[in-house]
Amino acid sequence: MKKEYLLGIIVAVAVLAVVAYFLWPKPNFQVSSLSLSATTVHPGDLVALNVTVTNSGTGSGTYKVDVSLDGSVVYSKEVTLDPGTSQVISLNLTTTSLSSGVHKVSVGSLSQSFWVIKAIFADKRVREAFAYAFDYDLHKGSS
Repeated sequence: MKKEYLLGIIVAVAVLAVVAYFLWPKPNFQVSSLSLSATTVHPGDLVALNVTVTNSGTGSGTYKVDVSLDGSVVYSKEVTLDPGTSQVISLNLTTTSLSSGVHKVSVGSLSQSFWVIKAIFADKRVREAFAYAFDYDLHKGSS
């Protein structure tokens, strides 16, 4: 009799755990609207980055936003959001130590690229014309 009683308690606890798992409010985070202030820069310029984090779930939660530059995390921040709320994360990336060429910024599954052009092309109009002529997709802002 004790075994049946114990088995009944174990089954009841297991059922409650499964029900609680599926009914308990959970956060659901999405990362969207990644934007960069420029697609062509020269060494020393700052590139402003904005990205939106949204919690479309039913419960509050914390999400870790990792910003990667060329595959390495350069910025990390935890944001706590209530259900149905969003937060815009903004930061400036420095290009001082970057080599000339295309650099990829990633946040979650999103990415954008910008091109560091040597200071010989210091005039912004010349840089943009150069980027347009040699990399049309980068000029349009696609990744």
